[in-house]
Amino acid sequence: MDRNTWSRLLAELDTHRPADEEEAADVAFVRAFIVEHPADAHLRAQPLGHLTGSGFILDASRERVLLLHHRRLDRWLQPGGHGEGETDPRAIALREIEEETGLSAGDLTAFPDERLLDVDVHRIPARPGEPEHPHLDLRYGFTTDVVARARVSDESRALGWFPVNDLPDGCDAALRRAVRKLGGTPPYR
Repeated sequence: MDRNTWSRLLAELDTHRPADEEEAADVAFVRAFIVEHPADAHLRAQPLGHLTGSGFILDASRERVLLLHHRRLDRWLQPGGHGEGETDPRAIALREIEEETGLSAGDLTAFPDERLLDVDVHRIPARPGEPEHPHLDLRYGFTTDVVARARVSDESRALGWFPVNDLPDGCDAALRRAVRKLGGTPPYR
């Protein structure tokens, strides 16, 4: 695998408008990581970190966001996770959404469009057989009108729809930033 594999994602990162200095630093980190590790930036086996894909799903009224309470991390998150060899983080996000919520790509509409919504690099704690490492999370936005069909997976304790202006305790600043972007609050969209 070479740098050409990543040309579309690198171009998307180049045109992405970070919301703040933290996100700008994360975009730069992801870009440098891909350039330095073109063969395995997307593989879980890369010990220095790896790309992940996730999605923020709004209901049709765009007033509630779907979050899951992650069993191992014990906090509310958007659906997402590791790739299984994919180099397209949007495809990873869509697969993970289906695995974790039961909502398929056909249930979702890109929102506000298909571009990258947010970029967040965060540390994942060590566990047996896996050292602490960063996830380089590339995040996308969606809407759905199929709220009744969403279901919790084995990876989560709960799945819930939360008002975009009243997220549950424990949501980190990067999650809150991405949800604000979905609301179209300047300067985000």
